[in-house]
Amino acid sequence: MDPTFLNDLDGFSTMAPILFYLDGLKEGHDSRIGTSQLRGVGEIHLSVTPQSITLLLDVQAQRLIPHIAEIDRIDDVRHPLVLVTPAQPLDHNKHYALAVVNAVDENGKLLSPTKGLIDLLEQRLKSGSTPSTMKHAERAHRFKNVVIPSLNRATNATMNNATLDRPWFDYESDPRSLQLLFDFHTVSESSQIGTTRLVRDATLRQVNSDAWGGWSEHNVRVIKIDEKSEGCDASPNGLIARTIHGELNVPWFLEGYGPGHRGAFLDLDAISEGESEIVGAAKFVLHIPCSVRASALGLSGAKELAAVVEFGHGLFYHRKEASDYFLQK
Repeated sequence: MDPTFLNDLDGFSTMAPILFYLDGLKEGHDSRIGTSQLRGVGEIHLSVTPQSITLLLDVQAQRLIPHIAEIDRIDDVRHPLVLVTPAQPLDHNKHYALAVVNAVDENGKLLSPTKGLIDLLEQRLKSGSTPSTMKHAERAHRFKNVVIPSLNRATNATMNNATLDRPWFDYESDPRSLQLLFDFHTVSESSQIGTTRLVRDATLRQVNSDAWGGWSEHNVRVIKIDEKSEGCDASPNGLIARTIHGELNVPWFLEGYGPGHRGAFLDLDAISEGESEIVGAAKFVLHIPCSVRASALGLSGAKELAAVVEFGHGLFYHRKEASDYFLQK
């Protein structure tokens, strides 16, 4: 995979999962010792309280960010990993940090801070004027004078709102409670979605032009229909009455493997020209809820259509995500 397009970005993603691990963290989490844990999708409200060992921080605003933190169970024996996902997209072009505080092992013992963090904050790293040592010195200064003070203030603000009797994080009084810390700057709006907007605008111009023709010439094709209406009748909690798999023709701003291939890359020449000479097939899945079926058939208890929800999957994901039970519910 050519990483050039990633290296062109000027910051980190505003929504991609943040990955890390500390030895002993999984065992401590699974043992459920203590009140501070990783807080999953059903406990987002606890992720900004003393009951969370992960703290996602808006450094400038001195504010904790609600998030999801969970163990990646794909191979948690050989390669344990923690995934932290913001509950909503982070702001563009902004300074954030992630901290792990007060995490314990399976015996309830406080996990040790990482060696790198100890060396950095206690100035054990080599001195000198090489690019590497200067970078470490700059990071140590930023952590001590910007990030950690911001974390202190953010947790104290939460403490005041929750009327706690004592600070639940104070680096000066308990430095060993800070076990992991790293910061990052999010990508700018133009860098992250500027090209996508160019593709969107060029596509709309092309399909609305006289040269494109009507939709009868670029038809929407139904590939398969999955009938699920029996589930609606069998249970009042039924969710989906029908799933439609289809595709439609669109201007194709990708190159490398031909129209429709997931390994294709953006055709930057076509994007810069604002028009594509290639037509490709964009696939989609349409879920019809049981509530819409009930309304169309005039069944008792039916509700009028309130909204159409559009869901787009991210990098390395798939349109089948829209079939996830949690999302459909």
